[in-house]
Amino acid sequence: MSAVIGAPHIDTRQRAERSESVWRAAAKRFAKDRVGMVSLVIVACFLLLVAAAALGLVASGWQTETGVPNAPPGFVGPDAAAQNQAIVGPTGPNVDISAVEKRKRAACYAHASQSPDRYYAMQDEVARFRGVESGFQRAEAFVRQARSIPALLP
Repeated sequence: MSAVIGAPHIDTRQRAERSESVWRAAAKRFAKDRVGMVSLVIVACFLLLVAAAALGLVASGWQTETGVPNAPPGFVGPDAAAQNQAIVGPTGPNVDISAVEKRKRAACYAHASQSPDRYYAMQDEVARFRGVESGFQRAEAFVRQARSIPALLP
């Protein structure tokens, strides 16, 4: 007898079993994960919201200003009487500041962090306008308070 090792016998009629793909295995594991599935539903809802917004079904007028600018916050809306009131400016006397304008400018420019170059020109224009109103070179308007002493302000 000879000791010859022959090739293993393979049954060609038997079909080789195909292994599961990596993506299918990952999908099965993901389907068993509750947190992952809830997160998938939330992301799908956001994607639907984005698609609805792109089609104009949701938030179509988001860029139009519908509120009153600089309005105080409220739940019910503005009071009808307050809505029709005019903006009241200073009602007191215009005080002559012509003699102290240089001092006022120096005080303003001492606060360099407040961008005085940008704002002082506008403030000076207002002071000149108030001066024209009251016959001075420059003036400022003040609101006289209910309990103020009339003799302290001109």
